[in-house]
Amino acid sequence: AHPLNNLELELPEWSDELSRSGELFLTLHTNPVDGMSYVRAIPASVVDHVETRPGDYKVELRYRENAGIGQAVWWLSPFHPDAGDMSKPLMLHYAVNRPVGAIRGIGDLDPILPWLRRYTRWLEDRVRLNAGVRAFLWIVKAAKNLKAELQERYRTPPEPGSIIIAEQGAEEWQAITPQLHASDAEKDGRAIRWMIAAGGPGTALLDLGEGEDANQATGRVMQEQKRRFLRRRQRYLVYILSDLVLHAFQRYRQVLTPSLGDG
Repeated sequence: AHPLNNLELELPEWSDELSRSGELFLTLHTNPVDGMSYVRAIPASVVDHVETRPGDYKVELRYRENAGIGQAVWWLSPFHPDAGDMSKPLMLHYAVNRPVGAIRGIGDLDPILPWLRRYTRWLEDRVRLNAGVRAFLWIVKAAKNLKAELQERYRTPPEPGSIIIAEQGAEEWQAITPQLHASDAEKDGRAIRWMIAAGGPGTALLDLGEGEDANQATGRVMQEQKRRFLRRRQRYLVYILSDLVLHAFQRYRQVLTPSLGDG
């Protein structure tokens, strides 16, 4: 609850970062005088390398932050031999959706990003095609000797609602409009949305506002799937807070122990 920490307000942002990037990098800065630690979050996008112990990818030693062209900042993990130096901050790494053997995490939305892009393109195509429905082409049939005259007369198409008086049998007008059969694309759009829902973090089409085929029983099953995902994520957030507090307490004790020994 320290004003420079205020974890209650920081926790929602940490949770969002876990969902977006699949991992969370927290730095722990300890005051060597009173042992108070301050925590800051580093964007996962700027950490470009994780150094691990040879032969054990689970033990992370250092993290490299790409601060700019030709600039790199190395952060120590609690397992590094120099982690006991209170003048050097620590970095804690937490990851979700991490395959076995992987070091970095995967965001909750990563599996559905390709389908979101496909759905976006599909919607843009539908908008363009439906805009084309409102356009039409006039075909004017007339005697051959009137062709040049009519081409010059109708070089600029008539405005909608205009009245054209022509000699009977001299001109015949016909409007051509695109035939899209837009209803045929409904199943395609629904199939893409199913792929988005299937790859999402415990989501279903019911969460996207499509409940035509759902009843109370299917709704409960879909909600239970989401609850399992959220409970798992809540447990991991509890672990993050517990681990963070433990490391902060250990560093506080290292600062406080010499002063107690002197007393």
